Parts: sequence; structure tokens; C-alpha cells
Amino acid sequence: MKSLRAILSLASAGALALSTLPAGAVPLPPQYNGPTLGGLGTDSDHMVIFTGGSTEVAFVSESGERIQRMFELDNGSSAGNRSPVILVEQQFAGFDATTILLHPEWWSDILGDTVNGTVGFTSQDNLTYADLLPYLGGLATARVFAEPDYNIDLAKLGLLSPGHTGYFQSDVEAHVPDAGTSVTLFRFALAGLGLLRRKLA
Repeated sequence: MKSLRAILSLASAGALALSTLPAGAVPLPPQYNGPTLGGLGTDSDHMVIFTGGSTEVAFVSESGERIQRMFELDNGSSAGNRSPVILVEQQFAGFDATTILLHPEWWSDILGDTVNGTVGFTSQDNLTYADLLPYLGGLATARVFAEPDYNIDLAKLGLLSPGHTGYFQSDVEAHVPDAGTSVTLFRFALAGLGLLRRKLA
């Protein structure tokens, strides 16, 4: 029973440590409040840009994500902004931007103006530094935001040229620990059990 109580105390301490991570260490991106395009659902990543009387859409469902595939809109809307945007999954948003940039496996999406003169985004599991290469500025000037559950204003991020408006919507998922988080928690538990054995010895 003593050992069980110690393990439960350890688990409680671990949960407390995780729950007290500094909230809002990276900000939320600007919210888009203009007209939207219906029928795209919330289980997909999509970018919509309005240009006068026309609309351009780039869309990928969660099941359609492919490694190192960047989706682009080429309609003269790029502002040539050299600061791409990285969206980080909510469970890691309590860390500071410097730490987040060291862990591309925590990233959810990349969006920005590209070397092709377009506006684009990359959405997939296990992003890498290589996925930043098509974006102007790359890692050196990247901005980090927490992944929101609303449309992100591309113009307010400075990614669109005059006369264009639009938004990016990241897929709305239940924010549960992914494989990387599970490994981290498992290692935490193993370290704690090792400490417990030393104390009981």
C-alpha cells in the first residue's frame, strides 16, 4: 500500500507539473471576421483568398495530408512577407517560441508567402525543418502562434498584398496527447519510478 500511495503521489505531481505550464507563452493568431466559404467542414486544413469578385481555395482533408506537400494559391495575392507562420499544437503552446522552434514535431501547420511568389501552407504530422524551405525567410524569421479553433486572418498576418483578404483554418481536432507527448509522459513516469525505487531501497 505504501508503494501504491507513493506511485499515486508521483502521478499527481506529474499532472500538477503539466497543468502549471505557463499558459499563453505563445499568442493566438489574429482572428478573421470577414465572409467565409461554406461547405469545407472543420476536419480539414484550408486556405481561402478573396480577390475582387473571385475566390481561390486550397483544401486538404486530414486523411489527404501528404509528406512535404505544400498547397499554394497563385493569384497575385502574396505580399512577399519574409516571416512565415508556424502553428503549434495546443498541448505545447505553453512553451516559449524559442523552445517550440527546436521541436518541429510539435508543429501543426506552416503558412506564409513562398519562394514561388504564392501564398501557401503545409499541414501534416511530424513536420520538419525541411518543410520551411519553400517559405520566404524560413526558420530565422518564423513567427509562432498557438493553433486556434477559428479562422486566421491572413491579411492581418501581413501575408496578402493590397486588395486581397482571406483566411486559413486549421483542422479542428480534439486536443489529446499525440505520440510525442505520450513518449514524454512515459519517460517522466519511468524516471519517477526509478526515483521511487531508490527511496525505498
